[in-house]
Amino acid sequence: MKQRIGIAIAVIIAIFWLLFDFDLWGLAVFFVLPFYIMKCKKDEKEQNKWQITLEFKDMLELFTQYLQIGNSAEQSVKRSLEGIEKLHGKSNFSKELKKVCVDISVGKSLEAAFQTMADNSSVEEISYFAGLLETVRRKGGNIDKLTNDTLRMINDKIDITREKKVLLASKKFEIKIMTAMPFAMTAYVRFGLAESSVIFYHNPFGICFMYGILAVWYLTFILSERVVENGI
Repeated sequence: MKQRIGIAIAVIIAIFWLLFDFDLWGLAVFFVLPFYIMKCKKDEKEQNKWQITLEFKDMLELFTQYLQIGNSAEQSVKRSLEGIEKLHGKSNFSKELKKVCVDISVGKSLEAAFQTMADNSSVEEISYFAGLLETVRRKGGNIDKLTNDTLRMINDKIDITREKKVLLASKKFEIKIMTAMPFAMTAYVRFGLAESSVIFYHNPFGICFMYGILAVWYLTFILSERVVENGI
């Protein structure tokens, strides 16, 4: 995220120069930065949830294997942690899974430990698994079947999400072009028509005109974000 923010600051400075020629009346362009930082944090959170979902799937596959060779559910979770750390290292998920192992070592129920993980990660599949696990423990049932049902649900979600990302890839490219167009046109005027471009700088008309370009870009950016979020 730090790298993205650093690039954003450099881009904003470039826009400050391109649209306002470092005129102090153009400093409002920097107000975009806090909103971009919030977007970066949101993207990072969503990416973290996605990675946890993928690693949870891997854990369930290991968990099932250990159950099938006669380990208890608690033992299977502890052994799955070793496998996850080999596959993904000290990831956020492995840290959460380690907390689950600590919780069950001190007497906390497995379903309660997984529900705590679900609350910490905000991953609905983990909450779903914890709920089913509680039902199986209370009313009886097949934990192996429960795990396979959860795996099928996660695999379906992963397939749908990946298909969605492929469909959105071309739209994202188009959006990048759209959001760059106002600045590309301004750069053409500034460099290609240098003598004529002086009317757009350091005067009320030019400042208002450049803020108009900035407004067009901002609206385009907001609309593009809605397209990406809604997957349309």
